[in-house]
Amino acid sequence: MNYDQPRQLADGSGWHYTTRNDDRIHAIGYCWSDHKDKPHATEEEARRCYRDYELNERLRLDVAVGHWNPCQVPSGCGTLTNREAAIWPDGPSWLLCDEHRTKEVVSELYGPLAGNSVHS
Repeated sequence: MNYDQPRQLADGSGWHYTTRNDDRIHAIGYCWSDHKDKPHATEEEARRCYRDYELNERLRLDVAVGHWNPCQVPSGCGTLTNREAAIWPDGPSWLLCDEHRTKEVVSELYGPLAGNSVHS
């Protein structure tokens, strides 16, 4: 299993969003690719960094699903859709109609910070 969450560096110098598997821990997302030598000052900054990574690098806006359901936009659109926006491959997903299946709407639904994740 993989356990994803922000973790403070062993020397206390900052935070990265990381994954742990079999007691091996390493930075993921932008913390790994863009600034592994420059950790974040806070846990919140690490969570925001990983959220940005997921929305910029892993978001798929036209994933077909095998059923039709109402659009899940909070305003109560109700239009039936068989498409979702998803953080690929194992993140959250939302059934959204063509009008609401945008990065801006997904960003609002996702929230301001990445949460913890357990996945295989």
